[in-house]
Amino acid sequence: MNDRFHDLRLPMTLCFGTRVMPLGEVLELTQGDVFPLDRMLEEPVRILAGGKEVARGEVVAVDGNYAVRILTTTASETLPTTANE
Repeated sequence: MNDRFHDLRLPMTLCFGTRVMPLGEVLELTQGDVFPLDRMLEEPVRILAGGKEVARGEVVAVDGNYAVRILTTTASETLPTTANE
């Protein structure tokens, strides 16, 4: 990839799972409520950059903080390229 893009900053998002809920249920959520997601505990989390999946990983703890260990990358498959790179 062209070096001029290396300093480009993208928002990173970890997707642990999703769930579609009626607005009425969302409005009734209170502190302590728990609802299931569409992923199993052992499934890798999706790592999104700019809204596109670029990798999958597993959540780990590092010095008391959450971190993600990269298991696979998909960035080269999802990022657009141009002929003049």
